[in-house]
Amino acid sequence: MAYFAGSMYSKALDMETHLEIVLPYDKPAQNQQEPCQVVFLLHGISNDSSSWMRMSAVERYARARGMALVIPEVQRSFYANMDRGLRYFDYVAEELPRFCRENFRISPRREDTFVAGLSMGGYGAVKVCLSKPETFAACASFSGALDLAGLKASVGAAAGQPQMAEMEGVFGEGLPLAQENDLFFLLEQAAKLPQERRPRLFVTCGQQDPLYEQNQNFRRAAEQLPITFRYEEWPGVHDWDFWDPSVEKALAFFAQETE
Repeated sequence: MAYFAGSMYSKALDMETHLEIVLPYDKPAQNQQEPCQVVFLLHGISNDSSSWMRMSAVERYARARGMALVIPEVQRSFYANMDRGLRYFDYVAEELPRFCRENFRISPRREDTFVAGLSMGGYGAVKVCLSKPETFAACASFSGALDLAGLKASVGAAAGQPQMAEMEGVFGEGLPLAQENDLFFLLEQAAKLPQERRPRLFVTCGQQDPLYEQNQNFRRAAEQLPITFRYEEWPGVHDWDFWDPSVEKALAFFAQETE
């Protein structure tokens, strides 16, 4: 494996931003038979782009499958084009995949391109995939903040507090549920696509996780639609002891080892 940590200039963000990349090869590109599959791996609201490499064994799981990992830095943006802030959705969903295809030996094919994340990153992964099904073949969410209406209700109870102000900076005053941020709407739209263009979804959540009910709401909606959806739960909370096995299961799902 080859590991790189550095920065790139993002036009969408109009600034330098940190990026970590793991490649499944350490030989010159001309010695590789095929460009590798890639997983864009998204961090949570209290993490940064280094967290996946420090707290999980995802590099080992990716190496076993010959997959590349791309881990961007998005601060606490919810992977959104923020109402009062930066265009993180455009960066992660459009600019970053293009940058990686142009600069690394990563497959440009939709069927080789995946996105996964935990908590805030779980929301971001599902949003990116459902919004860009022409780019991403599958996504995975671990303990994801998948129901923004539920999040709005919990944050609304803290009106006037820092958390509410922060969320309004991302989604707008009063936390309106715009269609482009509503995973339930995006899920319905994806289910209307021709079968070969519908992305596959994998979701895990711990049974003691504070976001468990959000995940159940999303699960019930997904299971009513003609879309490939796999859900797993087991005893666990909102921590790395749950997310580490989740990401290994997700890579197997992307590789279609268990389907």
